[in-house]
Order: sequence, then structure tokens, then C-alpha cells
Amino acid sequence: MNAFDRWVFNFDPNDRKQAQDISDLGLRASVLLPIALFIDKEIRKDWLDVSLMYLQSQVLALNIYTYLGAGAFDRYRPVTYVEELSVEYRSESNNARSFFSGHTSNTAVATFFAAQVLNDYHPHWSTGKKALMYGLAAVPPAFVGYYRMKGYKHFPTDVMTGFAVGAASGILIPYLHKRSQRRSNLVYFPLINQDAMGLYLEARF
Repeated sequence: MNAFDRWVFNFDPNDRKQAQDISDLGLRASVLLPIALFIDKEIRKDWLDVSLMYLQSQVLALNIYTYLGAGAFDRYRPVTYVEELSVEYRSESNNARSFFSGHTSNTAVATFFAAQVLNDYHPHWSTGKKALMYGLAAVPPAFVGYYRMKGYKHFPTDVMTGFAVGAASGILIPYLHKRSQRRSNLVYFPLINQDAMGLYLEARF
């Protein structure tokens, strides 16, 4: 275990249950956040398109988690190293799914998706205001990630990876749809099923 990840053990293991509950609450609140986008009249007119894009963003992040994260790597959660806990608890099969943090990833999808859509619908906003949207989007996943570590569910690198995957998914899907609207001869969207994950690309001549 690298030195950077070891500092997670500075947290008190006795606080882990409360921290896990807080992270669950943070995730639930965050994934519903994009609903607030429909307060904006311009976005509300495209509610179906925006809703489908959000679903695509979450599905993309979920499949990356499944095929390239916990479904592909057996990394034990920090809780498995806490000798004060029972062997039965530390040996639960779910404890091998530390990499990467799905809670942090799903939260980041929601918040960065909301920031990207807001910025796309308001191109007149200043660079500073657009940057502020992304800065605010980083707060909920950082909050959830912190409590996932405090809950002994993930190491720092798990949280950082989940943050990056979620933020990229939340930004990428709206960006690709925006690009496809500008270039009507190009059509592309995530291609995801139970056997494979990729990107569908169609060029019309």
C-alpha cells in the first residue's frame, strides 16, 4: 500500500458507520440536483433531451465502474485492515470493491453535468462565472468522497479516480451532443450493453 493511501487510517474506525450514512445522504441529494436545471425556462423547454443526456452520463460512468473499476479489480477496502473489527465483517465479499469510488463518481456526474448544461445554455456568461460553476460542482463529490474515506470504504486514490471518471462523464455527454448539433453530418453517442462498452460514431456524406 502506497504512503499516500495510508493516511486514511488516521480516521477513527468507530466513526465509520456515521460517515457512511452521511456519504449515502450526500449521494442521494446530489443525483437529484440536475432536476433544479429545469428552473431555467430555456432548459425546461428541452427537458426530455436534457433528462436523456443525464441518464446517458450516469450509465456511462456506471459502466466504466463495472468494466474498468470494481468489476475488473479486486482491491480491498480500508476496513479490511482494521484489526479491531471481526474477521467475518472484514471478509465480506463486498469489501473487495474498493477501486474505485462509485459514490464519488455518481455524485460528480450529477454536479458536473449540471454545470456543463448551465454553461452550454448560457454562452454569454463570463469565463469567471463559468469557472465558478465547475468549482461549485466539485464541492459535493469532494464532500461525499471525504466521508467515503472516513467511513473506511475507500482509499484516497479510489476517491480521486471516481471523481475524475464522474466529472468526465458528466461533461463529456453534453459536450458530444452539443458538437453533434453543430455538425449535423456527425452523430455519436455511448454504446453500452452487458457485453461491451464503446462509442457509436456515424458520419453522413
